[in-house]
Amino acid sequence: MFWVRKVIKIFIGLALMGCICAVIAYKFSWRLYFTPEEMQYNASLLQKAPTPPQNFMKIWNKLLPYDKPSNSMFAEITTTFLPFLAFRDCKCDEVSAMVWGNKNTDMNTKNDIAGKGRLFALGLEYYASPEDCFSFWLNKDIYWNNRFLNNLDEFSQILFQKNVVELQENELIRLIAHIQTPYSLNLQRVEEKIREYQKILKEE
Repeated sequence: MFWVRKVIKIFIGLALMGCICAVIAYKFSWRLYFTPEEMQYNASLLQKAPTPPQNFMKIWNKLLPYDKPSNSMFAEITTTFLPFLAFRDCKCDEVSAMVWGNKNTDMNTKNDIAGKGRLFALGLEYYASPEDCFSFWLNKDIYWNNRFLNNLDEFSQILFQKNVVELQENELIRLIAHIQTPYSLNLQRVEEKIREYQKILKEE
């Protein structure tokens, strides 16, 4: 039985080593399609995005506990392939989708991003951070009245005539409901989100 246990240990060790090597290889595989120079430039744009204020993040984290700014691409990929885990959405992936759709990013790449979105996201994360991606996505992926807005405060001014840092809880709930409803065109869906979020906070 000794040799059986030894074989099992060797097999487990090789399996773990293989997983680690696969993760490392995937982490740097973006370099096959995108240059460090262009990814450094794109990451620098992420880092210029305004950080959402604390009052906003306090409500956001309560309503969307699995949608945190710190979610990494590794966490997203892991939960994608292990569906029994709660999905962790990394906003670097959302930013890559914005670049692919030519949506309000000013980012550039020589190679077509189609089919390589997650690799592009890994490149962004390598030079910036998931939090940078979150702030950029939050400020740049807001579509209202047939145009993309410049930042979250601009949207807040449209809805409430004040900046995000000045908003009360009920206003923050409405703002987040709009953000979580694609392009905020379906106002009925926005109202449903608001009721859902109010219920979450009441049950807290």
